[in-house]
Amino acid sequence: MAETPKRPRGRPPKTIDIPVETPKQDVFHADASQWINVLSGLGTARDKTVYTRFGQANIIDHTELTQLYLAEGLATRIVRSVPEDATREWVWFNDEKVKTILDKENARLNSEYAITEAGVYAHLYGGAIVLMGILDGRTIDQPVNEKAIRDVAYLRVIDSTCIDITSSEFDMDMSSPTFGKVIRYKVRQVINNQYIEQMIHASRVLEFKSDAVPSQIYAGVTQETKYWGIPKLQSIYSTLSAHGSILQNISNILYEFNSGTYKLKNLGQLLAAGNEDLLMKRMRAIQAGTSTLNARILDTEEFYQKDFTSLSSLDQLIGVYMLQLCGVANIPMVRLFGKSPSGFSSGEYDIKNYYDSVEVYQRTKLAPPMRYLFKILALKNKLDPDVDFEFNSLYQLNETEKAELAKTEAQTAQILASTEQTYIDLGIRDGYEVAKEHGWEDEYEEPEPEETNPPPVKEEPDAGTE
Repeated sequence: MAETPKRPRGRPPKTIDIPVETPKQDVFHADASQWINVLSGLGTARDKTVYTRFGQANIIDHTELTQLYLAEGLATRIVRSVPEDATREWVWFNDEKVKTILDKENARLNSEYAITEAGVYAHLYGGAIVLMGILDGRTIDQPVNEKAIRDVAYLRVIDSTCIDITSSEFDMDMSSPTFGKVIRYKVRQVINNQYIEQMIHASRVLEFKSDAVPSQIYAGVTQETKYWGIPKLQSIYSTLSAHGSILQNISNILYEFNSGTYKLKNLGQLLAAGNEDLLMKRMRAIQAGTSTLNARILDTEEFYQKDFTSLSSLDQLIGVYMLQLCGVANIPMVRLFGKSPSGFSSGEYDIKNYYDSVEVYQRTKLAPPMRYLFKILALKNKLDPDVDFEFNSLYQLNETEKAELAKTEAQTAQILASTEQTYIDLGIRDGYEVAKEHGWEDEYEEPEPEETNPPPVKEEPDAGTE
């Protein structure tokens, strides 16, 4: 007799559902910082704008920067505008003795040219130095002996492409005020096809840098760019390229501005029969007749129509690209293109705003190296090394503004003189002290008191005669 199968001990196992793998779908993650409307699709996966991202920056190398500076006129103008405007009116020394001596020194060394070109190279390549030929009994790889400066023989501009930053000597002491700065520059220059290398101490140079790189960990930026800064053409490269492209395309349009259309009878049959030679022969005959008679000789069943390309909106299109380039370069249109902006504006306020940005460049980029230059020149001439100077105003008054200013100053001086005279007449102020305040004490003469006749004495009658 067959045994009845025993029921296994314990609870029966539960049915296990094996999950079926489904293909994963791309999940759209909305940015929490943007507006979202599910009904209209704004900010959702249906919105095309949410997929717009900025690509990797195209870092321009020194070769292309040089080519742009040499061959692209707008690039040259953009690079040179701010440095040239910043030094155009030069500086003013507040002390008269210092002014007399340092003006002669700067004229001898042509300091304005050296400072300007260093600023241009800093805009073009990111940085530059000006080597001061300080004669103090030491070599140029040693620190300057400020107590033994006999003369400054020259100012020599060296752009950052001639400086090997990776081989230069840095201050690596984090407690030092010059931490991260170069102590000695490794300079390589080519003179008459010969390489000349020299270490130059930082105390003998004026350093010029461009705008700093915001991140030191970006892989696409070289060590030179991290130290010197961003070249001016780097941030405007795409806009400058677009402007150049539109002008080049317009040139091609002008070549095709005047074109024509020929209609020939049985053209399709002629080509189908393989008679292309007859077609080309006929076209050459028409072209020859045009060049000889300034007319086209056609058959009665042939037709020619001259077509013209419309140029009605090209000026507006070019104006948009010009305005965009001025915006990213931070240079007004009247300065960059020599053309006033369209509309009611004459560009005067744009120039004033531009001069404000140039003044910022003067304070932040030019003032530190120039202050050190003037200190070295002052030490050479046994003057106070703390030279007080300021940049002259860039804005020039026209004749009408000069006349209005002179009139206002004259009226103000007249009011002040009248007020001072009133105080003197009332005895509130002393005349000599007022003259001394204005530097006129040598010309001041105390007014003589006016002669006044004393009042007649009234005689009293004698008491005995009464």
